[in-house]
Amino acid sequence: MPHLLKVMSYTFALIASTLPFYAQAETDSTSGHSLTLAIGEEPSEGFDPLLGWSHGSTLLLHSALLKQNADMDWENFLTEHVEHSADGKIWTITLLPDLKFSDGSPLTAQDVAFTYNQAAQGGGKIDMGNFSAARVLDDRRVEITLSAPQSTFVSVLGSLGIVPQHQYDAKTYAQNPVGAGPYRLVSFQPGQQLIVEANPYYSGHRNDFDKLIFVFLDEDSAYAAAQSGQLGLVRVAPSVSVTPQQGLTLWVRPSVENRGIAFPTIPAGQKDANGYPIGNDVTADVAIRRAINYAIDRHLLANQLMEGHAVPAYSAVQGLPWDNPPGRLQRW
Repeated sequence: MPHLLKVMSYTFALIASTLPFYAQAETDSTSGHSLTLAIGEEPSEGFDPLLGWSHGSTLLLHSALLKQNADMDWENFLTEHVEHSADGKIWTITLLPDLKFSDGSPLTAQDVAFTYNQAAQGGGKIDMGNFSAARVLDDRRVEITLSAPQSTFVSVLGSLGIVPQHQYDAKTYAQNPVGAGPYRLVSFQPGQQLIVEANPYYSGHRNDFDKLIFVFLDEDSAYAAAQSGQLGLVRVAPSVSVTPQQGLTLWVRPSVENRGIAFPTIPAGQKDANGYPIGNDVTADVAIRRAINYAIDRHLLANQLMEGHAVPAYSAVQGLPWDNPPGRLQRW
């Protein structure tokens, strides 16, 4: 929603976390090649990538045209070639031959063009503001036109999951998705669990687990379930990671999470597009925000609140390839 951009606040990046922490039960809840786990929140909005499902995280039920390798470089996945014009406005996508969705139906250029055109109209989480249109050249080639050059459009190619045109219904798809990801939906019980199984038509390398059972529990209940052997993998809080219980093995995985504080930057007395009052006269003062930013002890937060599993941060992209250390403090 565009109006949120004005009321959205000034964010101080305080710490860059090495989260997530995972505890694996040694008395495995891994029967055969299945894994039962509790590692995140329930997908309350369903499983429609056009509305943002899996955006910013692993694509479970869908596949994008490109993928990132271990060096965070983009490479082909569903594609054989990706080319763009000299002015950067026209991208030509050539798909691999014989691609299929999880139900065995063919994945063609028609599905890719439909996905991109539909996503641009749907107002989801993926930024399609510079997208003009996608048109089919033949069964394996799609031409995407942008309104202006956009070097970051490659990120869209690597994050938007492709949906089947013949099965997509905006009202029902989120609860009954068919995609081309590593897994396909078996059942979804809101408030309880999500069960997925390996997609036999997946274009990439198969996972070690043929079935995943995601259980939706609060943090304490999930940890208790792991201790009793009901879960094979659970995400835990930093405080738990200090003294992992017997029967559990702790994994600490690097991440790009940032923890910070957000303040309104516009004065009080204004309203948003829905008529709600917004603004704060205190935090609208840049001197106040700057003082808070300088006063916060990031090292203390990282070492005590996060139990040493974090580092002080002065940018939302600290430690990432596009970080700019000389420019960090200039923002404040």
